[in-house]
Amino acid sequence: DRMDKELRDLRTKLDKKAAEQESVSQEVGVAKTQVGQLEKQLTEARATMEKYLRDYDALYQRTQKLTEDLEEQMEKTGNVHADYVQSQKELKLKTDDCTRLVTEKNQMERKVEREHKSAMRYKQLLDNSKTPLLMAQQEVQSLKNELEIFKRRENAKNKEVDILEREKNLQLTQIQKVEETVKTTEDKVK
Repeated sequence: DRMDKELRDLRTKLDKKAAEQESVSQEVGVAKTQVGQLEKQLTEARATMEKYLRDYDALYQRTQKLTEDLEEQMEKTGNVHADYVQSQKELKLKTDDCTRLVTEKNQMERKVEREHKSAMRYKQLLDNSKTPLLMAQQEVQSLKNELEIFKRRENAKNKEVDILEREKNLQLTQIQKVEETVKTTEDKVK
């Protein structure tokens, strides 16, 4: 009777350990699914970041071109201004040219103002383009951190499964010894 009770107790413990192992295996499966989803999100975030980088590069190239155009225009404006100064000197001698020179000056100032507004608008576009890139980089870092956490959890669960497997094998060995002892006892009784 005592041997049967021990055998039943061991079987109960073995069944409980098997149930625990099944539960841990399911948790590992869920963790692997989550890792897969996070890796997919990370891939998508990288693709988004690369698109932002391409868009940023295109905008940067346009801005560079506009900056070069602006510098060229500023140089032209500087030349025009030099002409204007020379015209002011000649104004004393040529009062008839006064109206033409004033009109020319006003046109140049309007042109400079338009170029300045255009440059400021492209500078604003460049500043605005940096924000999505920074957000995408932060999102990628966040996903990497989550992925690392899930990988650590998966490793911990795998270790738990290994421990349960060793305990199960140990209990099976104990049950076999008990069964052999019972059989030996029964043989002796016969």
